[in-house]
Amino acid sequence: MHENLLLPGPERDSMYAAHPVVCNAVQIATAPVVEAERAVRAAVLHRDPGTYFLGEPRMGKTTTIEMIESVMPQTFPGVPVFDLIAKTHQRQNEKIFYGDLLTDLDQTPGPNVRMAERRNQLLNHVIANCRTVLSDRAILFVDEGQNWGECEYEWMRDLTNDWRKRNVVCVTIVFAHPNLENRVKVGFLRRNRSDLTGRYLISRHAFRGLSNLDELRDSFEAYDNPKRHQFPHGSGICYSRFFFPNAFRGGWRLRDEAEIAWSLFSAYSKPAERS
Repeated sequence: MHENLLLPGPERDSMYAAHPVVCNAVQIATAPVVEAERAVRAAVLHRDPGTYFLGEPRMGKTTTIEMIESVMPQTFPGVPVFDLIAKTHQRQNEKIFYGDLLTDLDQTPGPNVRMAERRNQLLNHVIANCRTVLSDRAILFVDEGQNWGECEYEWMRDLTNDWRKRNVVCVTIVFAHPNLENRVKVGFLRRNRSDLTGRYLISRHAFRGLSNLDELRDSFEAYDNPKRHQFPHGSGICYSRFFFPNAFRGGWRLRDEAEIAWSLFSAYSKPAERS
């Protein structure tokens, strides 16, 4: 039945529009993603503070958070996982800050809810999730961590302290642009804010791109292997076959394009030579 998806027609057109490649929703466990997941796993296992990842824009940090978050229930069963997006405001205050966090947790407060009530709602939401599953830990991912400054990290520190008083250790993992280190961490160090660097910015990890041909080839192979990725689910049709059914039937595989692709990427990324 699924073979019809490889033939021109309305059924294929419908699946084409919904395909993860077309929707820019592909999640490949590349070598950098696997490295990041291992570092997060170690931090959560040992309840280490201060794990953070730095990567340039469009490197896939947000997608990596989603992928790591999706495997946490298998790696750490019963440990609640939350994800936040750090935001900037021209006039930041605690009421706005807690409102942002609650919104990220699908607990959007009303506009007239006071700051203290928002803070208590946030505290109680995390505590309730942990107690429901009898967990003394919570995992908190923060994306775009460079957007927060001293006040925001201070408010997060106080929240973390209050969770700990209620027997919940919150392991915070920050993903950010290098500005986090260039601006935020340097500012903390200049003002002797070791309480904040020690809590959120101790263990630095570089979130990198693919670094060699083998890593690119493995990523391309994920498109060729229905055991790694297929669409629709249960169809057995890998991504490469879906888009190039005739070539795939003839033996073509995307992984075979890795060498020429890598050479082009490498040539493009070299700095222009000065004349």
